[in-house]
Amino acid sequence: MHGGDIYRNDIKYDFSVNINPLGCPEKLKEAMIKAVERVEEYPDIRYERLKNAIAGKYSTDVENVLVGNGASELFMAVLEAVRPGKVLLTAPSFSGYEYAANAVGAEVKRYFLKDKLNFRLDEDFSESITDDVDCVILAIPNNPTGDIADTGLIEKIADTGKLLILDECFISLTEKSENSFIFRLRNYNNVIVVRSFTKSFAIPGVRLGYAVCGDEVLARRIGGCLPEWNLSVLAEEAGLEALADEGFLKDSRKIIAAEREFLSFELSELGFRVIPSEADYILFYEKSNTGLKDKLIEKKILIRDCSDYYGLENGWYRIAVKKHEDNIELIKRLKEIRYGT
Repeated sequence: MHGGDIYRNDIKYDFSVNINPLGCPEKLKEAMIKAVERVEEYPDIRYERLKNAIAGKYSTDVENVLVGNGASELFMAVLEAVRPGKVLLTAPSFSGYEYAANAVGAEVKRYFLKDKLNFRLDEDFSESITDDVDCVILAIPNNPTGDIADTGLIEKIADTGKLLILDECFISLTEKSENSFIFRLRNYNNVIVVRSFTKSFAIPGVRLGYAVCGDEVLARRIGGCLPEWNLSVLAEEAGLEALADEGFLKDSRKIIAAEREFLSFELSELGFRVIPSEADYILFYEKSNTGLKDKLIEKKILIRDCSDYYGLENGWYRIAVKKHEDNIELIKRLKEIRYGT
């Protein structure tokens, strides 16, 4: 189950999906509108302009860059290319990794993050990377917890030589965006970083992601598992415009940090247990488990029920960080539910 199920609910405020609260930039919309004039053309099957722009941004070789119809397509392509026997995942974490692992018949091994550590990735995780593990997948920051693992620990995991897939789809909306492992890939031919424009530029309906590999040969293998023409001309133009707009992300990070602090404080004041987050979403727990999601749906607000995550139980919820006026509305409705006013 994912967030964003607005099609089966009457929703005014969707806090269940974690996309940039500032929405899609006007320049990016304009680039896609202009690209409509080219819909009678096939896209460039090599996507050279977009791949060159990504390679230039991260000072990597263009041969190591892949583009996909969202990050989900890239996860599927990576696992199809390497066909791992066993994949190590953390719990709780994004369900899409297991979906991709199941698609290629891989066995899933889970490392349960510790509640007492607020679900932070700890040094004990390395002990789970046994000889029979072929691939490790980590979300940086993790979803739904918002934790960003220490760079030193990620390097230690990469040093095992196991294939390491790092999902950095949310990192550009955090204050640690410059810590991206992309800048370390030249030292690790066993690491792949997957990122997405979806969350950062609020374009989930466009479907656009990319991956950067530490090894050119591996990149070619993965590319062979991707469909031809897997991006539209609209998606490619959106990506090119997004890569050039660092100012938008800088403004976004500032607003998200302030609103995350506001929401975390207000949730704590209401008696919820709030997990410290560095992302544009917050995980919290309602001990009384009074059906909070359904009560908020009645008020036209949708949040993510996280009880279906491995490692969590009934009472855990995730909310996106949104604009201040939207966040105020959520807190107002939570107070109504909590205090019956």
